[in-house]
Amino acid sequence: MLCRRFGLRFVVNILIIILVSLLVSSFTVLAEKLPEKIIIGCLEPLTGAHAIFGGEAKIGMEFALQHINEAGGIQSLGGIPLELVAEDVGENAMSARLAAESLISKHHPVAVLGLYISR
Repeated sequence: MLCRRFGLRFVVNILIIILVSLLVSSFTVLAEKLPEKIIIGCLEPLTGAHAIFGGEAKIGMEFALQHINEAGGIQSLGGIPLELVAEDVGENAMSARLAAESLISKHHPVAVLGLYISR
């Protein structure tokens, strides 16, 4: 009987600790400041031989983001809108690398899309 009561108390205490931890962590999330917009990076060849493909991909991304923003943005974050920032990767690996570094260092996107063409 004593062993059973001790086991039940132990389980109840663990559950209380878990619930308090969840409550405290949820208040921490609420205290964080949400961004005004979420930046999505776009790396595509916008000049050179493959510009037609990069331009089409960029138009598709813009259309998708416009659709999401017109529907109210990211609802799970309170309707924060998305913004697309595009960089031209040019025609070679070095210019693509520089474009990626520039995009990330200047705009800090949460995701980077593109570069489906490689040689």
